[in-house]
Amino acid sequence: MIGLAEQADAELGSPPDTGCSPARLWDTIPREVQRELETPSGTEFQLAMAILRAVGLRSETQLQAVLCLCRLPILAAEIDAVTPGDLKSYPIRLPDFSYERDGE
Repeated sequence: MIGLAEQADAELGSPPDTGCSPARLWDTIPREVQRELETPSGTEFQLAMAILRAVGLRSETQLQAVLCLCRLPILAAEIDAVTPGDLKSYPIRLPDFSYERDGE
């Protein structure tokens, strides 16, 4: 979950570009919601953030929480793919650590 929060924070600072057309996504949004928003511009991420803001989620903390919650099913699927407690088989890769004493 910490990783998801860090990822959400990074995306709010610099949104990802997935190459999806906001105009195409706009057509899938109910007309009632479209009336509350301006015509889409920017990326699909910016459109999603505009929708969230339109429904009242405005603080950075609220937006981070939504991004984390959206990713929980993916996290659950990754965890379900391994044997519980077998941390070596979890689908994550951390950088190799090199422990050194002070002054080395």
